[in-house]
Amino acid sequence: MRTWKDPAGARLPARRAPAPVAGALIVAMLVVASCTATTTPSPSPSAEPTATPAASEGPVQKEPAETLDELLTRLYAAISAHDDAAFAATTMYGAVHAVYYTDGNRGSETASLSMDGYHVSGSGITTAEMTGESLVVGDVVAVPVAYSYPGEVDYGFDLMRIVHFRGGLLLGDGATIFGSPSEVDPDAAAVLEAEAAAWTVADADAVLATFTDDGAFWDGIVDGARTIHAGDELATWLADIVGFTVGVTSEPIASGTFVAATNRLTGDTAADFVDGISVYEIRGGKIALHVWASND
Repeated sequence: MRTWKDPAGARLPARRAPAPVAGALIVAMLVVASCTATTTPSPSPSAEPTATPAASEGPVQKEPAETLDELLTRLYAAISAHDDAAFAATTMYGAVHAVYYTDGNRGSETASLSMDGYHVSGSGITTAEMTGESLVVGDVVAVPVAYSYPGEVDYGFDLMRIVHFRGGLLLGDGATIFGSPSEVDPDAAAVLEAEAAAWTVADADAVLATFTDDGAFWDGIVDGARTIHAGDELATWLADIVGFTVGVTSEPIASGTFVAATNRLTGDTAADFVDGISVYEIRGGKIALHVWASND
């Protein structure tokens, strides 16, 4: 089993003193909607460039898209067509992509891939398709996907950073979080609500209680600074980090056994907040994996 590197994670809002919950957090029903990417109340991708060509930029031709819908359509068409050049044209130089897979009983990181020179023609994927409405927070997108292989279809999410390059959009660092189970845990909505409520009252033990014994929290997955918290270290990290309000800001969407939702972490003041997207693997009524990507 490959291990996960542990550099510094993304910025969090300043912690506040614990306070009672003002009211129950309501998590909407899980939905699976149409395939067109839509934007949540958070800002859409900025019109200002946020990336420049890497010093090691090679001869691979990049073709920035005008819109996110166009970029995602081209990405999955290239994967399904096993077209290496078309795939490379959608990804930013230096992008790294992690892969997490679960069989429903246990999950783990199975690969960490450099997109420079990656060949979809040798991936073993038969087809790749968007299966529902994407979540977008600023420059982060979570796409519900189905990857077909000979004899198996795996469902989950692609969680990716949107990069502004030469007047258009490319895909940067990200992760594919998927597996063979095709149905979401019936307790998923209640689990998300319980976790958010525990964060809001700064109860680290209550947050930990929402995780499975082998549960993990991935941070900074689209920021080039992937961090994983698991085992005894997860409990220590939670005790150090709790102290801000967590609010779910979108209807959660399901893809296989995974659930994704946008959220806002608020610190001491309303002006001190970070927006992001969380992807969860819910197993047996608890969180087996929580992947959080911030727009900061």
